[in-house]
This record gives sequence, structure tokens and C-alpha cells, in this order.
Amino acid sequence: MDQIMNIVQRISTNPGAKVDISYGNGREALTEAHYLRIREFGITSDISYNVDQVIMRIRHDLDELQTLVAPNNLPDDYISFLENCGGLHIEAPIYYFSIRGIGPMMNQWYFHIIGGDGNFDEGLYENGFLLISELVLKDGTDQLFHFFLDLGGMLQKHAVLSVRDSWRPEVGIEDLRSLLRNPKAGNNWTKIANSFTDWLELVAKTQGTLGFTNIR
Repeated sequence: MDQIMNIVQRISTNPGAKVDISYGNGREALTEAHYLRIREFGITSDISYNVDQVIMRIRHDLDELQTLVAPNNLPDDYISFLENCGGLHIEAPIYYFSIRGIGPMMNQWYFHIIGGDGNFDEGLYENGFLLISELVLKDGTDQLFHFFLDLGGMLQKHAVLSVRDSWRPEVGIEDLRSLLRNPKAGNNWTKIANSFTDWLELVAKTQGTLGFTNIR
């Protein structure tokens, strides 16, 4: 956990970064983060906050995710990220990067990991892939990159794959299979990291660009 949260802390220092908080930090930290956000929005009324209900919802979502990906399993470092951070995004002038999650700010700062945008191919779960992140370039190329955990070990178990997708907002299982099995499609996908931790470290080092665009 310490390694994951140390990396997340570095990411949080980037301009435009918004990092969520999850139940692994405890009830008090969750409650404090909620009221900090309330004050940021200029809301002064005393709005009640049921932290136990929030924790129950996050735990339920994590249990549901683990059920969806079975018989494959989530790697421990990724579970630690969901339990302690929940999700994040980085908004920059020439790119937008987010890691999907289950924290209190899901579907506001980042998509919910379980298809929160309402347009998700369930076949990805069934075939051992989990879409965890997106990178959108706003540099005139309009390129979109998706990042998947290879839970089923099609290429390498628990590695992170990047898929370039400039023609549709979501990648389906047949699209992904076609890309990975087509030797001529090698410029559209790559194994970008051996593990979620290695990938998150790359996110921190590149400020969320993963090397796909230059930081200006």
C-alpha cells in the first residue's frame, strides 16, 4: 500500500490533478475530504454526510468488480489503489488523463470502473480484460488511448496494455481481440508496463501523458 500511495501522492502534485480518497484512509479522512469539497464549491449550509453509507457503497462496488472478473483476479496493487485512492484525473491544456475507480467522486472526476458511462462492453470482463484508464490528446490529433489490465493473461497476466483508438469512444472485446492478434496492428497497441504499480509509476513520471505527447 505504501508504494502505491507514495506514487499517488506524487501524481497529486501535478497541476490539474484531482485525486480522490477511499475507505482505506479511514472514516475521518473521508469525512474531512467531503467537507473540503463542499467548501471548494462555496456551499456553506450544514449538509449531513453519512460516511458509513459511502464506505458500504465502495465496498459493494469492489466486491461486484471482483465477481465480474472471476475466475480471474484483481492484482493486489490495483486493489490497494481502489481501497485507498479510489480514482483520479489530470486535466492539462493539451491532454486529459483519468484512472477509473469507485471512490466518492466517481462519474465526476473520472468514470466508474464498472462502466459508469453507460457504454461498456461486458465481454471485456468475461475475456479477462479490465479497462482502467483513458488518455485523450487535445493537441489537434484527437487521439484516444485506453489502458487495460490483462487479468486473463492473454499477453502477460496483470500487465497493462495501451490501445490507441481514434475512431470510436469505446473499445469492445472483438476490437481488442482483433488488435492483439493482428501483427500488422502493432502500432495501435503495446504492453506498456509489467504491473499496475509499474504503470502507475510511469503515470507519475510523465504527468499522465505516458509518453504519448510532450509536456509543454
